[in-house]
Amino acid sequence: MDGEAKTTTFPAPARSSDASGARPLHLFDAGADEADYFSDVAPQGITPPLKMVATIAMVSATTGNLIIDGAIEALTDGDSMDTDTSESLDTTNTSAATAVPGTAGNIKQISVTLTNNDSIAAGDYYRLRFRRVGSNGSDSAAGDMALIELELRDDGG
Repeated sequence: MDGEAKTTTFPAPARSSDASGARPLHLFDAGADEADYFSDVAPQGITPPLKMVATIAMVSATTGNLIIDGAIEALTDGDSMDTDTSESLDTTNTSAATAVPGTAGNIKQISVTLTNNDSIAAGDYYRLRFRRVGSNGSDSAAGDMALIELELRDDGG
């Protein structure tokens, strides 16, 4: 798991059991807005619209819904943003309420179309913020949500 967390509102790092291969996870609390950031360079040929696909599992919940969101910050060579003191995320893209799997530990993939993508282009340094929006009234699943993996998918042209 190569997500980066800020010093506040971050998920707890964890691992699944040794019996399951000790997969790296980040645990997002119910009722809280916790975020991970993923950084990369946009590949050649990238064509919006983009989609964020989160592979998740619930630690204990077997009922309820989740709300997640994603936001992109894209920086082009020569941009004048001071990366030491500020961030410039585009408007958040939010999922619909998505039912959790009926069995704790089973995976589910949740997709969010990143309509607001900060005009990301090939060669841009970008950060993708992934967040469980536990404060949203439609996020009704109790307990921790485990983020197993996050994919930025190019669904464009």
